[in-house]
Amino acid sequence: MQDVSAAIRAGSGEAINEHFLQPSFHLPTVLYFSAYRDIPPISNDHPGLGQAALSDVRSISQPQHWNYAPLHAFEAHNTLWENSLDNLVVWMKWLDNGSFETAQKLINEQIFDGTPKMLKSVRKVPPEALIDAGDGETHRMDRLSSGEKSLAHLFLRIGAHATANTIILINEMDTHLHILWAHRLYNALEDLALEHPSFTIIMTTHLSELLRRFAAGMDIVREGLYLGGELIEMNEFTGQAGV
Repeated sequence: MQDVSAAIRAGSGEAINEHFLQPSFHLPTVLYFSAYRDIPPISNDHPGLGQAALSDVRSISQPQHWNYAPLHAFEAHNTLWENSLDNLVVWMKWLDNGSFETAQKLINEQIFDGTPKMLKSVRKVPPEALIDAGDGETHRMDRLSSGEKSLAHLFLRIGAHATANTIILINEMDTHLHILWAHRLYNALEDLALEHPSFTIIMTTHLSELLRRFAAGMDIVREGLYLGGELIEMNEFTGQAGV
């Protein structure tokens, strides 16, 4: 009954206030991530407003994708405030329901562990996520490295938009990641599947180290985790390895 009520509210445009990475809504959804997971700077330009001041352009408003949908396709972000990850982070902070703190902990553990950087808080004017660089300086999320942006994109969107029954599709999961970060992401996604038994994660990669690791572990029985896939060698056709 709770899911039926939530579906009716979502269909009417009413927000369903989920907590970050604690989905209680059970209708299935698919989260698709393209290989391009950048975080571009937020533009001062806004349709219909011209060169408006940032304080006017950016307001605390419900982010795009916030409501339930059977499919969310996360392509490359554009530069509009309402579509930005900064807006999502500011919105979670404004909800004041623990979502921001949970997201902050996840980002700091999975991306910035072992570095002086951290997701510190949000700036009020102009509203945006605030990264502490560890040297007394702070900066915006769009100034992170390409690998950090890719990981922030994945973790924030999965945590904010997953339901209790979610299929996660990630194209080229190792995009912009060096080998250690690629393995860290693999471990994090594996832990996510263990913590949420109704999650299904499907990803592609051309990174041979990850492909061989996955293939080697498929025959190992692990409680609560089901692995499926195949390593296809294309050497005899093209001289290269591929999926």
